[in-house]
Amino acid sequence: MPDDERVFATGGQDSRKLGLEHIRIAAAVRSSVRYEGHSWLETEDYYGADYMPVLSWSMNLLIQDTGSLYELWTEIECDESVTYQLRLGKWQAGAADVLMDLQSVDGPLAEPVVLKKDFNGYLSVDLWAKGSGRIRVGALHYRELAGTVGTFLPGDVRHADAGGEEFFSYLDVMDRKPPLNVYFSGYRTLEGFEGWRMMRSMGAPFLLLTDPRLEGGKFYLGSGEYETSLEQTIRDALSELGFTEQQLILSGMSMGTYGAMYYSAPLRPHAVVIGKPLMNAGTIAADERILRPGGFPTSLDVLMNLEGDTTDEAVEQLNHRMWDRFDRTDFRNTKFAISYMEQDDYDPKAYEDILLHLKDKRVQIYGKGLIGRHNDNTEGIVQWFKSQYRRILQEDFGRDSAGEQVQ
Repeated sequence: MPDDERVFATGGQDSRKLGLEHIRIAAAVRSSVRYEGHSWLETEDYYGADYMPVLSWSMNLLIQDTGSLYELWTEIECDESVTYQLRLGKWQAGAADVLMDLQSVDGPLAEPVVLKKDFNGYLSVDLWAKGSGRIRVGALHYRELAGTVGTFLPGDVRHADAGGEEFFSYLDVMDRKPPLNVYFSGYRTLEGFEGWRMMRSMGAPFLLLTDPRLEGGKFYLGSGEYETSLEQTIRDALSELGFTEQQLILSGMSMGTYGAMYYSAPLRPHAVVIGKPLMNAGTIAADERILRPGGFPTSLDVLMNLEGDTTDEAVEQLNHRMWDRFDRTDFRNTKFAISYMEQDDYDPKAYEDILLHLKDKRVQIYGKGLIGRHNDNTEGIVQWFKSQYRRILQEDFGRDSAGEQVQ
């Protein structure tokens, strides 16, 4: 079966990331090393006039000679006074000390490094630098490419701001008839899109979005450039199909609900369909220590990464990123279908807060509460999510249960 057909048939998306726990600092680095949670490792030193080793990822990548393509992407920031390069070593299988080839890739990287699986063995990745100054290093991303075009699915698109912060999009125009269904992937430690089969089963055009940053996503928040690009990606899909904002549905579950609700403000879609809403990203982080110890530590990385601190003030500032734009929006032409957990331990007041902020906006809200904490009844949330999606498609766009438009 051709690669493109295999990916579509199975939904297979082979990707992984090596976080800070896999980084080993070289003995030659004399400076202290500072960690910002699980987001960044920072070192500041004089690295010399010639390249010297700074760090390496201790877990080598298994490579099998299949002839297929894969890519590497590293999250690296450094001062202009520092020059770095990645050194990629090909090590022979069964002989750990046999170096078959060494490739140097000069930074800064604007795009992922695309490589071919042309040997059997292991790939090592080391960071070398010269000059003097600060280097910040995040995760190392490994992604098997979907055929010759696309990263996770054939035809998907990588988007990145000037700092290299990424999101990916995948548009399937289906029958080119309204509406456009946009689905924001939830928290994913394995990178890739969520919901391909589900959205395809709706029968209507759909756009998948995914956020591969941090451990499993950063709530689709970022720089002004990042957020503008994501919004424009949705507008471009509408334009390609010839649809209006009133022929748009935004949707998501868990972390994906934040993206759907956040971008509903500038887009003002026909409907928003979400399950297990998360609205207060700051509060989610603040509750990690007492309400949900060890349950979602990535929330603390999100707070630190976006606000630069973990104080009460930082918590409130992050919460206001949602509500400030939400409160300025006229939602009178938007309906909301929301399923939520009544004892949610991630964002306990999310549903109540949504009602509070929408009470004077003359909108339709369909709510369904289920007993349990955030992850106690995902199956029930998904079932209600699908039923509301299909109801809106049928009642508002004349589509039957298979997604086809009734003539």
